[in-house]
Amino acid sequence: MTFGGGSFGYAAAGCASDPLSTMPTITSIIVGDGELDVNLTAGVADVVFLRYRTAPGGGAWSAESGPLSITGSGTINIPSLTNGQAYEVGIYVSDNDFESDWDFMGSTPAAASATTSSGLIMGPIDNARNTVAGSVAFQTWTSTANQAAALGRVHAILKNSPTVSDLPLATIGWSEDFRRDSQGGGGQNFFDQSDSGLMLLFRAERDPGDDELDAMNKFNNVVSQIILDMEELAGRAGYLDMKGSRLVEGPYSPVQDESQAGGYDYVEIIFELRWVGT
Repeated sequence: MTFGGGSFGYAAAGCASDPLSTMPTITSIIVGDGELDVNLTAGVADVVFLRYRTAPGGGAWSAESGPLSITGSGTINIPSLTNGQAYEVGIYVSDNDFESDWDFMGSTPAAASATTSSGLIMGPIDNARNTVAGSVAFQTWTSTANQAAALGRVHAILKNSPTVSDLPLATIGWSEDFRRDSQGGGGQNFFDQSDSGLMLLFRAERDPGDDELDAMNKFNNVVSQIILDMEELAGRAGYLDMKGSRLVEGPYSPVQDESQAGGYDYVEIIFELRWVGT
């Protein structure tokens, strides 16, 4: 599908002195229920505007507005969209009489397709899988196009088993000391807050050219951003309502690679997740 038919961007006469240090670029779009989260990069001081229309090219562009703008890199949320309707999104930098070229990407909002379980055992695991897969950092790390594809790299213990070809991956399951505690009083007679027990493991293959410090730094940087993304998604429908995480083990290299002198195959880290509800 071709987007952005026609020329929208221009530099007005006399504006050659307004070059951009970084052209605005859409890096990804996260699909939501009636909404799209548009992730973009731009110069630190550049004011980026977003406009959208139904696709393919069938509707008028939305008006330029403050709520659909951001200074520098970040995320712009487009609310109140129609599920199943394709949209074309365009971004550009605007500053007085200067307007940059546009960057385009298409996407379609959809209601959450993930399984929502009411069970005490698989409900939190399913929601945690959705939360990991919804992380843009995890999608980039696993070279997957969207959340649906990324779910294939987030394994639930007892549901499927990770293989070497899946790396990098995440695995979620219960620890042996799992327990659930009730909170509140009065007529409340069900358990609704986790105290401990939901474990999240990340594993990635180590680059043979990296020394121990480089391997750990690369791994830690990615995993840290995934955890931050998960905290941003917490509480939305179909996602785990995370209230914190605790480092349990790692990072470490657990499997020695016999093909390398003193080298190791993998890097792993394990977190314990705290959450509310299922």
